[in-house]
Amino acid sequence: MTDEEFLAVLAAHKDSTSEQVWNAVVARTENDWVGDLNWEAKSDNAQDFDNFLQKAFAGMPTPPRLEYVETLVTNYSFSIADVPGSENKAIRAIEICYEKMIAAISKSIGECVIPLAESPDTDVEVSEVEHELTRFQRWTKTPKFLK
Repeated sequence: MTDEEFLAVLAAHKDSTSEQVWNAVVARTENDWVGDLNWEAKSDNAQDFDNFLQKAFAGMPTPPRLEYVETLVTNYSFSIADVPGSENKAIRAIEICYEKMIAAISKSIGECVIPLAESPDTDVEVSEVEHELTRFQRWTKTPKFLK
């Protein structure tokens, strides 16, 4: 993406919802968002870009697209590293991503595996799936790197 395209995306989504900002992110390839691209445009507009990223992270769907999150957070190590708390913001975005990924697994078990187990043609009992879902939810914790 060119500097002009980058600045146009920022400007167009200044007042957008979190979900709209996330959709603007994934409308482009993840490679368009790599931290060392558009260096000057990003660093010259660091606060606006930080606001854009924070809004995008708040709008991540469940499950998020990990490749986009990993690419977006590289900006906090490169072009906008001078934004206060940049590394912590990147780590928090990753924590949110992991949390949503775990939630997506739980949802998938409830919406996909349990209905399949209800079939008389399967060797899996619904109670076994429910037990595994409970075990998964009880023992699987989102990593918390920031206290």
